[in-house]
Amino acid sequence: PFTTNCKLLEESSWLQGQFFADFNWRVTDNLTISPGFKYVDFTRGLNATHENVGGGAKNQAIVATNNYASPLYFVTANYKIRPYWSVYAQAATSFLIPSLSALYVTGVNLQNLKPSTTNNYQIGTVYTRGAFTADLDAYWIDATNLEVVCTVPDPTVVTGASAAFCNVGKARYKGVEGEAAYAFDFGLSIFANGSVNNAEQLATPADPANGIPTPTLNGRLLNAPAWTAAAGAIINHGPWQGSLTYKRVGDFVTPFQLPGYDTLHLSAGYDFGHAKIKLQIFNLLDARAVSSFTPGANTQTLFPAGGLGSDGQPDQGIYTFQAGRQVEVTLIGKF
Repeated sequence: PFTTNCKLLEESSWLQGQFFADFNWRVTDNLTISPGFKYVDFTRGLNATHENVGGGAKNQAIVATNNYASPLYFVTANYKIRPYWSVYAQAATSFLIPSLSALYVTGVNLQNLKPSTTNNYQIGTVYTRGAFTADLDAYWIDATNLEVVCTVPDPTVVTGASAAFCNVGKARYKGVEGEAAYAFDFGLSIFANGSVNNAEQLATPADPANGIPTPTLNGRLLNAPAWTAAAGAIINHGPWQGSLTYKRVGDFVTPFQLPGYDTLHLSAGYDFGHAKIKLQIFNLLDARAVSSFTPGANTQTLFPAGGLGSDGQPDQGIYTFQAGRQVEVTLIGKF
């Protein structure tokens, strides 16, 4: 048996190096093309005296490293139609390094997850004239090595398998975004923005050795909202400062479909010179909608009648609600 005087004792670190360069090529007075290149090398080290984050019989030491490295590319073209109106197009590559917590799975070895990689494309237009500014864009992102929850063989536990994260197939994200703002002469700005989004996992063949026991069909990715919206006002007038902002997250899948949630925030402050006071009220209307949901083994519907699951026992699903109204008063002294 491996025992220590502590539940967890972990030292982890990372060393990252980046080389990058970008260029601005002014083809004409109205057209600018900007290519770029970056090379990223990221090494994570783990020196855990006592590790059992993965659960099961994993009370043991772990000393290991993971290295992730990749070249990344970027190019953007911007064309000025008028002095106050331009259009642009962009393409870029990227990769997402797995979090340390996603690697704790198989015994004393860190899981060898690959980074998710993406090819990103965007076109848009920007308009700004006087006190008014607006922009509109459309994006398309193709992702590979999508990281999702899965089950992998694990001889260190009784069931012979552990929950983990696996690289599976591909995903596609696409949508349209827009924003507009107007600034008044007396320090007040108003804004509104919104987006319509589609995030889906593409069809993936079965791969039992890598935690994918059955093939999957095209479907919406979990927790990705179908749309978002926001609006608000911000004022800075003399010693007074304040804001009122409304945000809405549209419907999403958990895998049950949730209608989304919204929140309203208020902030006000006064600057005395050497001192400042600020009042902030988060979730002003005290909205308490469900913000996430993880089904349990016996979950059959959201909010089951009597709180019971399919087997007549208490529903094992985990509901997360919005935090209630929060009020903060901040006093600031300047010296």
